Amino acid sequence: YYKKYRGSQDDRARDQLGKALRLRPDLYALNFYLGELWSRVDREVAKQHYVAFIDQAPPDSPQVTIAAQAIEALERDEVAEEPIVVPA
Repeated sequence: YYKKYRGSQDDRARDQLGKALRLRPDLYALNFYLGELWSRVDREVAKQHYVAFIDQAPPDSPQVTIAAQAIEALERDEVAEEPIVVPA
């Protein structure tokens, strides 16, 4: 089931979680989940959500470490995708 439907509801989930976050900005955990969802389609938006989560979450939360690692991975992927320019 998970493999078959994984990602099929991402747009709806991003929309609903985004609405919930606008209504309840104190629910910082939503930023973590939005970071996960956005990482599949827009790295910059994903990083913004992870940073917002890290800024608001208790420092001892295990998800803070996961969010920081996700940001690093997103930044690594950006560097890897930059085109290689060969001098003429």
